[in-house]
Amino acid sequence: MNWTRTILLTAVAVAIVVVGASIVSSQQDSADEPRDVTEPSPSSTPTSEPPTPEKKPTATFVGPVDGGVGTLAVVDHAGEVTAYFCDGASLEAWLGGSFTAGRLRLSGDNGALRGRFDGGQATGSVRVGGHRFGFTLRQVSPPRGLYRVADTIDGAEVTGGWIVLPGGRQIGVLTVDGRSRPAPRLDPATGRVTIAGRTLTAQPA
Repeated sequence: MNWTRTILLTAVAVAIVVVGASIVSSQQDSADEPRDVTEPSPSSTPTSEPPTPEKKPTATFVGPVDGGVGTLAVVDHAGEVTAYFCDGASLEAWLGGSFTAGRLRLSGDNGALRGRFDGGQATGSVRVGGHRFGFTLRQVSPPRGLYRVADTIDGAEVTGGWIVLPGGRQIGVLTVDGRSRPAPRLDPATGRVTIAGRTLTAQPA
């Protein structure tokens, strides 16, 4: 046997074993080392408040009814509608209802109204005191429009309605303690009106 060759092979085998053990140890040490894992941070984007819906502006329509026997105002508050008819002497009617599916449907103690809005106009018919009148009303801007007051003076109930037309003309009825008469003139800029020596403030209806 060649002892020199045997010794050489044995040395090579030992070297291989040592190298292999070193590699395994290195892999274990690497596996045991803690990993630097950065946790994802929660989003810092602030949640915003939902936008506030814009209020639909009030639309007011005024004008005489067909035949000129009375004056009518219709006010649309985003689908909730108020109407007032008066003859400027003693006959009047307050009506309320809604504008839905393209139709106006209003009613009150002594009348009713059916109609629709058509661009800058309101059209239809109104029934008051057993009579029916057609109407085509024009849209207006403040201080033109509809005003109302309700108060008590010396124990008497006071109610009044005013329709301010284009050009500044006013038509209204004032009722004091159950008795109706033409309404006194009010100041549309402030809503102030003097009744029985007392100043009241009418509000847009």
